[in-house]
Amino acid sequence: MANWFKVTRKSLLIALLLCLFRYADSQNENHELLTLDKGVKAIRLITPASPSCQGSGVNSLVDGLTGSADSKDKQWMGWEGTDFEALVDLGENRKIHSLGLEVLQQPASRIFLPSLVEFFASADSRTFSKIATYNPAEVDDIRRDGPVLLARILDEVNTRYLKIKAINMGTCPAGLAGEGQKAWLFVSEIEIK
Repeated sequence: MANWFKVTRKSLLIALLLCLFRYADSQNENHELLTLDKGVKAIRLITPASPSCQGSGVNSLVDGLTGSADSKDKQWMGWEGTDFEALVDLGENRKIHSLGLEVLQQPASRIFLPSLVEFFASADSRTFSKIATYNPAEVDDIRRDGPVLLARILDEVNTRYLKIKAINMGTCPAGLAGEGQKAWLFVSEIEIK
């Protein structure tokens, strides 16, 4: 038999696995990331970022780009001792399947995860209902230094407005850099799918 026609068990297994992965992929709904270019009409900060940490501005929070491990990366916006709160207008009612907030953890620079993240939905931008929370303290495998995505998969939510609130821990914990000083909260992206 010619060499080009030889079939081994290994090559059959690889071909079968590739077919299975492609089939599984085709069965999953592809929930697209919503950005200013696709599906987000506007974003407004309810609590402004600290003057020294404006990053690339509020629109960078929904541009689909996340920050690097470098706290000086222009994707990061920072809040010193205050909470992060933003309102996102999707322009029309949309089905939302997951929400996330990309934050930075860098204890040596006084940058910490929020103590809690809350996600709210509204049809009119006045009356909001809480749809999810994320408590980083309840998760064991969070990255200790660098960017962290705090995300929740939702039962499908149909909404036009989203409010995201991240609670700053307030002061740096005992035994860490900046002990007793105001803690920083850095945010680079609101992930909406």
